[in-house]
Amino acid sequence: MPALLFTSRFGIINLEAMACETPVVATRVGGIKEVVVDEGDGPPRSPSDPASSVRPSPASSRTPKAATRMGKAGRRHVLQHFTWDRIAQQTWSCTGR
Repeated sequence: MPALLFTSRFGIINLEAMACETPVVATRVGGIKEVVVDEGDGPPRSPSDPASSVRPSPASSRTPKAATRMGKAGRRHVLQHFTWDRIAQQTWSCTGR
């Protein structure tokens, strides 16, 4: 199963991949830490050397079954928090109305 390793501080690409049920491994910096679902292993902490933080874990998140689970969890997260309707509701609630 394909996965996305994204090392930037910014980018809607994480949400797009998650919406497509693609497992995402990303750096825990900037706005990324607010959108990428942490499945226990946690994403790399440094955008300068993510490969050093991506390794097999006891949870075996590199198996097809775990990747499928991560992809489905990511899609659920996007649908719960990042649809245009949800973003509009959050924006409206910030206006004090």
